Amino acid sequence: MIVCWFRVPLGTLVPTQCNSQRAAGAHVIASVLARDKDEALRLGADEVISIPSEEAQGLRGTLDTAIDTVGGKAQKDLFAYVREGGTLISSVSVPDAQLAQQCGIEAKFILVDVNTENLEAVADLLDAQQLVVRIGQVLPLGDARQAHEMLEGLRPLPAGKVVLDALGDL
Repeated sequence: MIVCWFRVPLGTLVPTQCNSQRAAGAHVIASVLARDKDEALRLGADEVISIPSEEAQGLRGTLDTAIDTVGGKAQKDLFAYVREGGTLISSVSVPDAQLAQQCGIEAKFILVDVNTENLEAVADLLDAQQLVVRIGQVLPLGDARQAHEMLEGLRPLPAGKVVLDALGDL
């Protein structure tokens, strides 16, 4: 069985991520805050676990793929969970190549290819209500500093995405 683990803030986990991995035959595990467990299951994860936990410890060295959308220490911690010959993928920062070599895994950094075709596909998913984005807070563009402070942990971070409204009351 292919095991794919998403270590994500819940606002980042979307049904298309889970469904595309499941369609490829993967068992999808999401690691989210305890308060977000039911929502992650609703969004398509087969299983939800927390790190650190005894349950997570049992997965060390067993994952075929770990997908990091958090970065920092969370990304570094994921190396221990990927089996030798497995893959760690990050959309946040370039994984440590030396650590990947020591662990015998492949580590990759990816960027999303934004183009008209991809944006139209996302729009179709939104129209069909197959893509659900959890919005934590909407702030006016003038409060961008506050949004960054939330993301940096200097202010409380709501569950879900922080959105900047550039249009205001137009």
